[in-house]
Amino acid sequence: MATSYKAPPAFADDMNYESWKKEISIWQAFTELSKARQGPAIFLSLTGKPREAVLELEISEISSDNGVKKLLEKLDSLYLEDKKKLAYLAYDKFENFQRPIDMSINEYIIEFERLYNKVKKYSLDLPDGVLAYRLLKSANVSEQHQQLARATLIDLTYENMKQQLKKIFGGPTNAGIDKNNSIDLGLSAIKVEPVFLESKVKENKFEEDESMYSSFKTQRGNRGSFTGYSHNNSRRGRGNYQSQRRGNPRDKNGKTSQCRICGSIYHWARQCPDKERKVDYATENKNTHEEEVNITLFQNIAALKDIGPTSGNLIDETLGMAILDSGCSRSVCGELWLQCYLDALTDEDKGKVVTVPSKSVFKFGDGERLTSLKRMKLPSEISGVKIFIETDVIDSDIPLLLSRSAMKKANTKLDFTQDSAVMLGKVIPLSCTSSGHYCIPVIPNVGILKKIRK
Repeated sequence: MATSYKAPPAFADDMNYESWKKEISIWQAFTELSKARQGPAIFLSLTGKPREAVLELEISEISSDNGVKKLLEKLDSLYLEDKKKLAYLAYDKFENFQRPIDMSINEYIIEFERLYNKVKKYSLDLPDGVLAYRLLKSANVSEQHQQLARATLIDLTYENMKQQLKKIFGGPTNAGIDKNNSIDLGLSAIKVEPVFLESKVKENKFEEDESMYSSFKTQRGNRGSFTGYSHNNSRRGRGNYQSQRRGNPRDKNGKTSQCRICGSIYHWARQCPDKERKVDYATENKNTHEEEVNITLFQNIAALKDIGPTSGNLIDETLGMAILDSGCSRSVCGELWLQCYLDALTDEDKGKVVTVPSKSVFKFGDGERLTSLKRMKLPSEISGVKIFIETDVIDSDIPLLLSRSAMKKANTKLDFTQDSAVMLGKVIPLSCTSSGHYCIPVIPNVGILKKIRK
């Protein structure tokens, strides 16, 4: 009776010996040859030096039931390196592996695990926390992104770190990049109190000072009476007439509001006689007095300073996003969120970023106060409309919080039944963070953000 026969895998001197041994084991699992005939069959498949080495064995050894074992032991002495040396080489390759810049995070994790599996063959298992640390360090990402991954990690385990890297750099979890290269509005965001400035779109040129005092419009009547001119003639009155003019309304701290261009207390920037000089409202900040702003979104600043799940996950959820916070009168963000945002900007947009001093004080629910490090004007985009967002920056792990006055300037209307908002005349679907706050994407140049997440 004829039987099917499959020749054993061939082996040549230039082949990988360990891989060939695995193929032989697979061949033995399905061949119909008896054990006594397997050794001679393997011998006949050899060529070159491997065949010459096996010829040193007696024919009786090769054709015995232990023929395959004898044959492999002979080849082991020639081709199988010392196990300690192999273990060293495997671990050295694993330890020195760094993700190439053009390798995606998903591809990196696959390669990382392949190298580690080779290490485990030599009983060199690493503790789970150490393996998680190694995965992050070998990912070849910036220090800011490493800090973000650590801050948003609940427990230091390998699986948690792997999922976190995929979540941060492998693409949004509840949204994505569509084929038109725009952010799906499923991402979550944090609080920003922006001043929306856009020199080319006049209706989007929002000035923060005036938004704070919009309630005075109906009380003041015609603004022309208070533009800084004399009642008696058309010349600007900067001398004896000042005592007769009514000043700007007071802010909530009892201080008279000032013009952002020249510092006058008798008019605002839109009526400033010096505005023809094209002074950039965002670059010249004369309002340097200390202003206290309450933040009700976070009740305990200490919880934000500790690396824990609450604030960390919130930052993770809101990369490139802004939280709508009607309880805050001035937009604010943390340094970590800001750095990730700046990393996503193109070189052209980075050149548009403006930084000015700020002494605003932000008060959290537990009474802790943080003084603003600076105020920044950031190029942004809401539903395709190019804008600038002005926000203070504090030393805390919070995302961008969009203030009530900023939303008011954008003519924002919230629809809680449809989970949507109208901003700048456009309907925007709203996403919700794990903390239950609405947020919107504000990052321009989404293609750059997608590249950073890889």
